[in-house]
Amino acid sequence: MGVAENFKKFANNLRTTNHAIVSEICKRVTKRINLDFRGLDSSTSNSRYVGSYGRGTAIKGFSDVDILMDYHLICMQNTIVI
Repeated sequence: MGVAENFKKFANNLRTTNHAIVSEICKRVTKRINLDFRGLDSSTSNSRYVGSYGRGTAIKGFSDVDILMDYHLICMQNTIVI
């Protein structure tokens, strides 16, 4: 095997394989936050993956997934102006 083939094999061994599990957990978290704070029954609205998982650079054995929730409108709706 040449250097290129070895590197390709190495890189492929680092890739994550549990995308379905991560997606399901993140959808549940997003849905709960949307229901509690927005009254919205959606498992995908107002959230996005960030960090290494969001960039597609996470490797096998990662310990967390960063999710960014759009919280700005929630804060604006709950602000009382006197």
